[in-house]
Amino acid sequence: SVSVKRNQSMTFKPTVKVTKKIKKHVAFRFESTNTKVVTVNSKGKITGKSKGSATIYMYAQNGVYDKVKVTVK
Repeated sequence: SVSVKRNQSMTFKPTVKVTKKIKKHVAFRFESTNTKVVTVNSKGKITGKSKGSATIYMYAQNGVYDKVKVTVK
């Protein structure tokens, strides 16, 4: 989990362990469960909008995903 203040930004930089089965170029997609609390752009930069909490989902091309709980203070 991560916490940020209102109007503060930070960037997620997901990494992929490269194997013979996985190509070196992997695109990620980001999604916020509550855009009134926290927004995320296509490059993984999150911005706190108002107090509360939301979950950021990070999706890879092959369908693998991970989530991070973000709390805005």
